[in-house]
Amino acid sequence: PRRSAPRRGEVLLEEVGEVMTMDDVIAGRSDSALIHGDTRKVLAATPDDSLDLVVTDPPFGIKHDSNREGSEWAKQIEGDDAVDVSWLGDLARAMKPATALYLFTRWDVEHAWCDAVRATGLRIVQSIVWDRGTHGSGDLKGAFGYSHERIIFATKGRHLLRGPRLGDVWRVPAIFSREWRWHPHEKPVDLLRIPIAASSDPGALVFDGFAGSASTLEAARAMGRRAIGVELDPKWHAWSTKRLAGAQRRDPDGADLARQPSLFDLGGGAK
Repeated sequence: PRRSAPRRGEVLLEEVGEVMTMDDVIAGRSDSALIHGDTRKVLAATPDDSLDLVVTDPPFGIKHDSNREGSEWAKQIEGDDAVDVSWLGDLARAMKPATALYLFTRWDVEHAWCDAVRATGLRIVQSIVWDRGTHGSGDLKGAFGYSHERIIFATKGRHLLRGPRLGDVWRVPAIFSREWRWHPHEKPVDLLRIPIAASSDPGALVFDGFAGSASTLEAARAMGRRAIGVELDPKWHAWSTKRLAGAQRRDPDGADLARQPSLFDLGGGAK
């Protein structure tokens, strides 16, 4: 039989044949939930004015593929074939007044994301630079190495930052390819602690609609926040569920786990 559309607060996950609710997390009866599903459906079912902070790293829309041929990582991230902003309207509706959005992106598609964020009525405050301390691949002879990512900082109304005032360049060493355990675009937990500390209080509800390795959820829980994450890919969802349950970090390709040097090492450490 055909199912009716989910009510606000419920998420219909057709691919696993069950209805999951976010009510426990939103009401504070549970500290976190990692949902296997489409963030568009999840946000469409999320009650108005329920999210205290959004920190998320959506597919950039650049058709990125890992250059590690033969590796289990050598797979294009689902949804990365084009910039998809269809979920942003419901996200803005679900954010509480005076809250913040931190959205990771790349310089060449940042304008498209900024236009879409503005179209929802959110206010873009500034573009933050994550200095990763190393550069990736690409055109090795025709371009300088990409060593940073952009983070769009936007708010729903007037948002006041917590703690000491920071600069708009965040220097946190990246997780190198040899150190990946959970996801090819895994963000360091120490990086995600920065926006969580600056834009939320203990007990607040943090949302990540593209959870990937669940680093946002791990950082939020460690800082005494509640968290909801959504992940579409069943493999990443399964691995991240194990991560949140306390599984040891994994070695995907049996690689040498010695830490690769960072540009920060040459300059006396991150600042």
